[in-house]
Formats: sequence, C-alpha cells, structure tokens
Amino acid sequence: ALRQGDPLSPYLFLIVSDILSLNIRCNLEAGFVKGIKLSRWGPQLSHLFFADDSLFFCKAEELNCRRLKEILDSFFSNTSRPQVEAISRILGVREVHDPRVYLGLPTIWGRSKKAALSFIRDRIKKKLGGWKANTLPLAGKETLLKAVATAIPTYSMMCFRYPANLCKEINGDIAKFWCGNAMDEAKIHWKSWQSLCRGKDSGGLGFRDLMDFNLALLGKQCWRMLSNPNAYWVRVVKSQVLPE
Repeated sequence: ALRQGDPLSPYLFLIVSDILSLNIRCNLEAGFVKGIKLSRWGPQLSHLFFADDSLFFCKAEELNCRRLKEILDSFFSNTSRPQVEAISRILGVREVHDPRVYLGLPTIWGRSKKAALSFIRDRIKKKLGGWKANTLPLAGKETLLKAVATAIPTYSMMCFRYPANLCKEINGDIAKFWCGNAMDEAKIHWKSWQSLCRGKDSGGLGFRDLMDFNLALLGKQCWRMLSNPNAYWVRVVKSQVLPE
C-alpha cells in the first residue's frame, strides 16, 4: 500500500491516469464514444487531465453517456460509492454541482467580456482598499503595486484579450492609489500614468500598462503555438481562428 509522502505515488497516479486516457481514446477511435468539437474542422475533445483535475466531454446522447459511464465504472471498480463518500467526508472535500470558477476564471460567460472579467478589477480594488495609501512610503507603494496589484490579472491576460476600457479603469484605480487618495475621491495626478509606465532610465517608474502587458502575454502564447504546432491545444485553437 502507498503511504502519504511516498515518492512513488505521483508516478503511479500518472500511470493510472494514462491508462484511463488510453481507454477513452481507444473507444473514441472505435466510435463507441463521441467527443465534442469546438469547430467544424477541429479535433474531437473527449477528456482533459490537468494536475489533479479530470474533465470529460461527450456528445449529449444517452448511448454515448452510458458508454462513458461504463468506462469510468471500470476505472473505479475497486472503489465503491460508499468508500468514495467516506473519503470525501474525512478529507472535507465537498461535491460541487455548479462550479462558477475554475483556475481563477469564470466557467460561464455571457456576451460581455468586460462583465465576465470585472471580478478581476474588483479583486484589485479590494487589495488597494485594504492598504493605507496615505501612510505608506512611495517605495512601499511601488513594491505593492508591482508585486501584488498588477500581478493579479496575469493568468487571465495570458488567456484572453482584455477590453480596452477595462484596462483603462484598472490603470486608473492603480494611479489613484499611487497618488495617495481613496478610490472614490478625486485628486490631481501630477504625472500621467503613461509617464509612470516608462522605464526608470526614461524618467518613469517602470509600472505596467495593462493593455500593453496583455498584448505581450498573448504574444507569448503565439510564440508557444509557433514553437509547438502539433500540440493538441494548438490544433484546437487553430481550428477556430485559422480554419482550413
């Protein structure tokens, strides 16, 4: 039996997950299971394994769902449902029926990208509101803004292009904090935010302009696509934006 902290356990879990992935792929190729397609020319998507998360996708048909359930039942054949529930209770793991957020991003999007990503601005404003702008020295403000505030949207900016007005609003919130006033108060800004975003050798302070930062992170993803064109996620993205 494996004990907690056993150095072999991660590798054994990877082997087991690879077997499950192979089983699903074989059923997919044989036509027993039908995955989903994000576009007409894209590859079928049947499952994604990320860290300790397993996501399964299939066409919404009764026979298709039953076949996928059979595959999962065979995979979990040594663990009964009561055992799973007991383990969940012991570890304090709750069953979530409607996950609103996954990896820090919303799972349900509406038509407005700004509305979907507005929670990022709310998080930044909450951080800024918890810091006492009038009592912090300028060096302390600079460190907090660079290390915390402008780092909050980094992951989401690697995935999505932010609306320009949302970037301007977040930049404005950060600029207000730098000038030492509260979020709902007006105060003269003696230096424009664009000037503060310049490098220190050019008379600025090296703050991030979030619009430029967003484009730089998306450019990094484009470089990953060009460096590894045969990756599965690259084929999915290209089928949507570059259909043949």
